[in-house]
Amino acid sequence: MQANRPRLLVLNKVDALDGRERAELSHRHPDVAMVSALTGPGSTSSADRVDAAFKATMRPMELLLPYSEGARLAELARDRGGDGATDTPEGVRVRALVPSGVVHSFEQFSTNGQHA
Repeated sequence: MQANRPRLLVLNKVDALDGRERAELSHRHPDVAMVSALTGPGSTSSADRVDAAFKATMRPMELLLPYSEGARLAELARDRGGDGATDTPEGVRVRALVPSGVVHSFEQFSTNGQHA
């Protein structure tokens, strides 16, 4: 596991704990996400925290993707959060939020030479 990847401690079966035990865990691990697969509490907030951690790793990029790179454009459309795409004679210009783990694979298409 890479050191720069976000981590979230998720503890399941908290339904088996009493209030004092839950409070102790919360004090010992302030960022813990407590869930219960049996009763459901906590699963929504855990999913929200995972989503927030993922979004925090996104990097803004301005790209010009040649039309021959349609698969790359589809990848961005699936994963990005940003402004819409604009067709140009050279290709598709897009501002996108790119997962930090794949920024390097899009750098060649950067229009500003930076991936902020």
